[in-house]
Amino acid sequence: MVKKHCSRFRMLLVSIILPVGILSLLLTGCNNEDKNYHKNVVKNAEAYYESKYGEKAAINDYYAVGNSGTFGWNMLFADDYVFEMSDGTKVYWDENGGYYADDKQADEIVAAIQDNIMAPALAELGDDAVVSEYTFNRCDLDTFKGIVFRNYFDGDIFAFAKAENLEMRDFTVVISEEDFKGKVERFIADASPYFSKFGGQIAVASASYEGDLDLDTICHNAVIGDPIARADGYFSLDEGVHWIENNYVEVVPSLNVMWSYYDFVLQPGDVTLEQAGTATDLQKMLDDAYYALPVDAERNIKEGRAVDPDQRNEGRKVLVDADAPIYQIRYSDRVKEQINKYGYYFEFMMDGTIEYPLWHYYTDDDHKRYSYTLFCAVEPGESRGSLEDIKEDDLLYFGPVETEEYKD
Repeated sequence: MVKKHCSRFRMLLVSIILPVGILSLLLTGCNNEDKNYHKNVVKNAEAYYESKYGEKAAINDYYAVGNSGTFGWNMLFADDYVFEMSDGTKVYWDENGGYYADDKQADEIVAAIQDNIMAPALAELGDDAVVSEYTFNRCDLDTFKGIVFRNYFDGDIFAFAKAENLEMRDFTVVISEEDFKGKVERFIADASPYFSKFGGQIAVASASYEGDLDLDTICHNAVIGDPIARADGYFSLDEGVHWIENNYVEVVPSLNVMWSYYDFVLQPGDVTLEQAGTATDLQKMLDDAYYALPVDAERNIKEGRAVDPDQRNEGRKVLVDADAPIYQIRYSDRVKEQINKYGYYFEFMMDGTIEYPLWHYYTDDDHKRYSYTLFCAVEPGESRGSLEDIKEDDLLYFGPVETEEYKD
């Protein structure tokens, strides 16, 4: 039977889970077909339980469940239900899937999956692997996070897993660097045949990392491109494994760069610097743009605060080392292909042997309003710099920069 919804927009928004009595009152505004559908959902919950377990259990209570929307949790727009049975079991009705599931055997099933399917697969990741807490068949709803299964478990977990719609959630693991791709491939090959939804994050500790593997530390640093993490991987049944490898290559001595998007690793020579004049040339560009600014922007005068750039608020940027070289960045053809597909995904790292920051000067039209200033791309000693869309026409300067305040 196809469910036809009543006009719920005429009802007041309700921000609580309502028990069966009040829920029934709210449903009186629906047409008869809607009420009959609702009665069948309730009636069939008991029938589902009896058919599955060969015993009867009455419904003590039930309530609608769902996700929060713009106005918070609103029961009137929820179609899924949880039925609390007389023996303590919770039966879940999934409106979209059109099925019932329950938690009566949940603990037994989860333990069997862990012991017989996951444990052998996880062994492939190495003895030092650290795994987060993760769940199977957890309802991903704001108002119900129960773990439920549709089929009866008779003790054969492999047959059960093949029949059940098994989903894994919240899986994160940290592993060591040695043969990390091979370990992950073997893990996925062992476990994934038993799941309809199977995925998560894999953080790989660098071989130079000392001490026991720590889940939070390595995962965090893998995401931001810190060298203590070798790679950050994401896997799923649909797409396999995608890796971001924290593989830095030298641009100039003490300045390194990596590509921070999936499935591409920089090679030596992919990113280089080419001299494009001296700081004197860049100073002229900065000065021309700075002195083209009004002394006091009109909006700044009206609003009494710095809104638009002007000479008084910005100050003149002075490149102290006028003879220092300035550079333009150059990308190999293979890097340009990645940039054209995905954009600029670079992480820069500068060790402490360079005294001054790497400054970035935009030359493209999109950044014309900033042509009077410089941006710091990387600080000396930083393990990583900010993601910078440094184009080949932009200019780079290593050296001290001072700000000369406007004087009347």
